[in-house]
Amino acid sequence: MTTCNAFAVSLGLAALLGGCTSHVRLNSGATGPAMPANATISFIGTHQVDGQLARQAQASVADALEKRGHMIGPDAAMRIEVGLTDRPAITGVSVIDGAVLSPPKGKAFLQSCRDRTYRLVLTYYGVGDTVPITRAWAEERHCKGTIDGSIRSLADRAVAALAMGSSTATSRRRAVE
Repeated sequence: MTTCNAFAVSLGLAALLGGCTSHVRLNSGATGPAMPANATISFIGTHQVDGQLARQAQASVADALEKRGHMIGPDAAMRIEVGLTDRPAITGVSVIDGAVLSPPKGKAFLQSCRDRTYRLVLTYYGVGDTVPITRAWAEERHCKGTIDGSIRSLADRAVAALAMGSSTATSRRRAVE
């Protein structure tokens, strides 16, 4: 094979493989004060966690918390509840007063399939609190990517938002669109 042909084949393969991934936008944020550093945390409803995705989400959140210096303990006074949703991106989420939590997204020009929105929410309860102190979230939209392929990055960003307190952020990562 000539150098020119080898280059053309390499370029063609790169184009084919590169078309499988793109930059996915990862939105995250929190409302409420930052969670204290190096806290011991327990999960609410661990006995109710059912399904592979819920277990994967909780394990990813635990890993992200431990990377930030937190410990996980079954009877810790500070508690976190993990929520995970998968919905069509054309549906948005808003609250009673009309504030938009997650805006809808239509199909982009020349897009071959409809997006889905994957959202992970952390609800943090302090010592002795029955009302949440902070809610943190992260979400991505994918046309072909799966929710299980997004859980780890969603957990990392939601935990980062929880550590920061009231904030919003947008980042990008390479993933299946």
